[in-house]
Order: sequence, then C-alpha cells, then structure tokens
Amino acid sequence: GYAALIASAFLGLHYSGDVAVRWACGSQDLLAVLGALAALVLFVSGRRGWAAAALVVAALSKEIILLTPLIAILAARRPGEPWSRSIRRAWPLAVAVLVWAALWASMPHRRAAMATEVEINASSPLAALAHLLQVALGAEWRQGEPLRLPRTLPPLIPLALALVALAWGSGRGAGVASPSAPLLDRRRAIVLGLVWAVLGAIP
Repeated sequence: GYAALIASAFLGLHYSGDVAVRWACGSQDLLAVLGALAALVLFVSGRRGWAAAALVVAALSKEIILLTPLIAILAARRPGEPWSRSIRRAWPLAVAVLVWAALWASMPHRRAAMATEVEINASSPLAALAHLLQVALGAEWRQGEPLRLPRTLPPLIPLALALVALAWGSGRGAGVASPSAPLLDRRRAIVLGLVWAVLGAIP
C-alpha cells in the first residue's frame, strides 16, 4: 500500500500525467497500463490464465506493455528458485504476446505517416532511457533554449499534501501484505522497480 501511495502521489503531481488524462488518444495508454497491472497482479497471485487474458487486452490497447512478462517473471520469482523454472511458469504470458503478434501480423499495415514521425536507429534505446530519466526529473526545456528556466513553479500546496499523506501512510503499518503473497524485501523491491521502469521505457 505504501508503494502505491508514493506512486499515486508522484504521478498525480507529475506533468507527464496530463498526456494520458487530458489527451483523448492517451486513453489507449491508460487501458494498456491498466491491463498490464491486472496481468501482473493476477500472475503473482497464481491466476496465470487470467493474467494472460488481461495481457492480451492490454497489448491490443497499445504495444508499450509487451515486455510485461519479463517484469512478471522477476516479480513472481520465489527466493532461491532457478531462473529456468521462473521463466517456464510465465509461459501463459508468452502465449498472450504471441496471440497479439498473430493479430498484429494479420492486420493491414497502413502506417506510412508514422514513418515520417518516428525514427528508429541504433541509438534509440539509449535515447529512450535518457528520456526516461529526463521525464522523471521533470528536466524539460524548449528546443534551442537549454539554459532557460521554466516559468511555472511546481505545485507546492499539492506537493506538501502528498508529503503529509506519505508520512501518515508510513506510520500505519505500510509494509503489511496478505499472507498469500510473500513480502519483497526492500532491495528486491527497488531492483524490481528499476527494471520495471527500464522495461517500460524501452518499447
């Protein structure tokens, strides 16, 4: 619960959230993320078939979540378990990606306009990761004006309220989880979060 509180406060105050919320086309991102989160929760709780179904729906919304199976493998891996067994357990999610790929391949591809907007080269993955850090920090500036400071201040009052909520939540037993789901230790949770961020940015 504490991690969800932090994530909600961060996203709620972050400028990038308006793309998905205020832009009509951004709804596909919300649907994809919702489906991916549902797939992860279902997979970790042992309902792998339903997790695969949720992942198919998410992938059909937008392809940005196609690396979700890798996140699921790391999130559901048991302590001391061989990686081969963790990977084999995720086969329903792999089938979900193959279902999406088959549907994608069967569709007519008329995306000539996209070729004029998106340029993919060898440096693209590194650029995506650099942009991830840039967006997370809010280090945005206008093209050709790298030294110009932003004119709009951060939302100080909402930020203060979020900090109060975080402090309040941390004192109410925020690390308690259901007995059916093993608790992640802090180091593993941090690694999972970093891997999640990287795998979410690469697509």
